[in-house]
Amino acid sequence: MPRYANSKLKAAVHQIRREEIELAALRVVCKRGFPATSLRLVAKEAKVPLSILHYYFKDKNELMQCVMQRLFDGMLRVFDSIRASEPDPVKRIDRLLETYLTRTTEEWQASLAFIEYWAECVREGTVEKFY
Repeated sequence: MPRYANSKLKAAVHQIRREEIELAALRVVCKRGFPATSLRLVAKEAKVPLSILHYYFKDKNELMQCVMQRLFDGMLRVFDSIRASEPDPVKRIDRLLETYLTRTTEEWQASLAFIEYWAECVREGTVEKFY
């Protein structure tokens, strides 16, 4: 196999594993909340050794930033699709609000995790990382 193809394969595997770890972290945060989530629990959920987590993420804070970014990006994608599909401004606002309220109530654990992470950033004085 040519060297270039091998490096592309390694990069793809790296990205897939990183996404799997982020999704496992999201599941743990939704089950236990942000304060009770540890890298050890995430490693167990992702079925990888703890050392692998440290290869991909410096610490819990870096992992949680990626998880929160994933949550935020998902919500923005939903909002963007509503904005693009609804030409009437009043109906668009109605759908945006309805979607936001539905999503935050149905996925309340993710919303709570988002708020807990923000509060932790405020306590640590690192809220600029959050934004």
